[in-house]
Amino acid sequence: MFTDYSENPILRPSKDGWDCKSASFASVIPAEGWWVMLYSGKSHTVAWKIGAAVSRDGVKWFKHGPPVLEGTKYLWDSWSVHAPVLWRENGNYRVLYTGIDEDAGCHAIGCAESINAHSWNKRLTPALYEKRHSRGIEAWGFLKREKDYIVLYNQLIERPREIYAASTTDFIHWTLAETPLLPRGDDPDKIDYMKYCADIVMHNGWYYITSAMSSYSYDVNAIGLWRVNRLDEDPEFLGEIIQRDRAWKPNEVDTPRIVQMNGDWVRIYYSGRKSGIWCTGLAEGTFE
Repeated sequence: MFTDYSENPILRPSKDGWDCKSASFASVIPAEGWWVMLYSGKSHTVAWKIGAAVSRDGVKWFKHGPPVLEGTKYLWDSWSVHAPVLWRENGNYRVLYTGIDEDAGCHAIGCAESINAHSWNKRLTPALYEKRHSRGIEAWGFLKREKDYIVLYNQLIERPREIYAASTTDFIHWTLAETPLLPRGDDPDKIDYMKYCADIVMHNGWYYITSAMSSYSYDVNAIGLWRVNRLDEDPEFLGEIIQRDRAWKPNEVDTPRIVQMNGDWVRIYYSGRKSGIWCTGLAEGTFE
């Protein structure tokens, strides 16, 4: 169904500097003959920052250099920003991201806008904070529909992690699902027990959802694929599409971001971890 690119990973951490431990959790879009990526980077410190990269083919990438989004002192995202979700609308770039408060360590979802994907204007207050989850949430998946937007998120601290959906027309007023779109499994030792870092697209009348999945201990882990006609129905599991391997992702794979190409062809940009180092990889194929 999906095949790993032979020269993975396509984006690695720098040898030193602000992203020397991670170049991952990336969001990728084609834009006017180029490909644009926002990715999560960090060094030996705990705090995450967001960087940018460009490409002609979506495979060979050139980093912008310094971070393009960082936490803002004294605000709700003062400690860290990561997990960008990028798209274009009305000629501008827009992004959702997860910010972390320095004092309480609480996670919320922010929103920013840019004309060039390098200089961003952040909203001063969170776009979404989910009160049902005490330590907050992370947004990973995004779909623009005709009349609204769908955002997929998971709770951060409380395990087992599950995928929830929210809808909005303005990123101020939200309708939150009461139950998870991808709920936990029954057995903590099985690979389908937790779901997290999911993305969503619409294709041939179906919603297709990619998500990381793992046991409670992360001893077993893969990226899975689901589909569903309506978001208030139970998705059908289609199988595991990306697995760990010994080369550059033996510890974990997650954050599968979907890019729809011509016809049925699909690219999935995803993250892999080896001994604390996070990289970005690419897989290609079709949903069916």
